[in-house]
Amino acid sequence: EQPLFTINTNNKLLVRIKNAGNTAAEKVRVSVKINGVVKAIDDVSIAPENSITDSFNITATQAGWQKAEITFNDYPITFDDHFYFAYKVAQNEKVLSIDDAETPNNIASIFTNDVHFSFDKINKGQLDYSSFKNYSLIILNQLSDISSGIASSLKEYIDNGGNIYIIPSVNADINSYNSFLSNNNAGSFGALQVKNGEVTKINLQEEL
Repeated sequence: EQPLFTINTNNKLLVRIKNAGNTAAEKVRVSVKINGVVKAIDDVSIAPENSITDSFNITATQAGWQKAEITFNDYPITFDDHFYFAYKVAQNEKVLSIDDAETPNNIASIFTNDVHFSFDKINKGQLDYSSFKNYSLIILNQLSDISSGIASSLKEYIDNGGNIYIIPSVNADINSYNSFLSNNNAGSFGALQVKNGEVTKINLQEEL
């Protein structure tokens, strides 16, 4: 259910099970193994030609890649009763925010209070492009423009599996943004639209 698994927290795993037959499947035992150890068990019943979504709460106790297996009892057809997958448990994921001199510090509050992330921020004029490969996520935090040097290094980072999150500046050079996005087969920004809106509720729990 969560976009990523994190260590020592409750993570919800959703499993969709379909009964393609014309008779009901009663009390089918479904189990989840992580690294060869059974972590959750449930019995489910499914109507003919129907499906259900079951949920399992999994607590990750170690970081890194985990080997997972979902099994169910479908006697007498047993050759397809095992499904395998792997997932990565995040710990100390490194995040870099590239800022302008006028960039506010709002984004830092999301990451600095979460033990699963290691957060760094740096002005765009002081970048060490060779360090990009050390980060799981790079945020372009309200830059006035994306220079050719940054764009070139970020493209190499993206091509090698890196992740980019863009927060455009209100006064951004849209052409430089769209040139960067086009070179990475992404969408584009249009002109800034200013509209009036009404605040109906203030979420005081939101860190931003």
